[in-house]
Amino acid sequence: MTARGERTRGRLIEAARELLLTTDYDALRVADICRQAGVSYGTFYVYFENRKTIALIVLTEFIEQSFDEIFSAPRQADAFASILEANLLYVRRYRRYAGLRRCLLQMTHTVPEAADLMQRINREFTLRLAADIRRRTAAELDQGRLDFVIHSLGSMIEEMLYKAYVLSDPLLASLARSPKRMAEHLSVLWYRTLYGCNPDPAQVGSAAPLLRLALAPSDG
Repeated sequence: MTARGERTRGRLIEAARELLLTTDYDALRVADICRQAGVSYGTFYVYFENRKTIALIVLTEFIEQSFDEIFSAPRQADAFASILEANLLYVRRYRRYAGLRRCLLQMTHTVPEAADLMQRINREFTLRLAADIRRRTAAELDQGRLDFVIHSLGSMIEEMLYKAYVLSDPLLASLARSPKRMAEHLSVLWYRTLYGCNPDPAQVGSAAPLLRLALAPSDG
């Protein structure tokens, strides 16, 4: 491909990315991508088969960049600090690109390649995080149970952030306004589930009230 062709292809990808931030995948049109990129309709098909192809490229790049950003950051020696750092990076990126997350979830229901992408990234996330947890504890950990816990916690974060930044759930509005507060609360829940105790109160910031959460079963 010529340098000019590379530039044109890049403009189309950037146009699709910008549109998917505010447009549902089902509403994405090739004509809109071309208009946004400033190219003719026929030019699109020189570089891409259809809108699914370009949408998958946009979303694959986004997901892989998100993954790399989290796991390329230097790991903190302290377990809670490491969890908080990773969650804060993820929350900030989710908030900024909530439209892309929305489109990816929409596509997983109708586009097998999108579902495969989500499963691959989720698996890689689980394996990387499980390895990090194993390095931090001397306890013997059953791999299957650890994978289950990590997958469950990851699903919790996905659901919370989807409600906060895609659905604008009013119950989460106060946390959603501050990625740091959101990350602090989610990280406390992560830490308590993984390690069965509270992190250092000096580290948790706005999530300190969660440290006092201890529900007892009713006698009735």
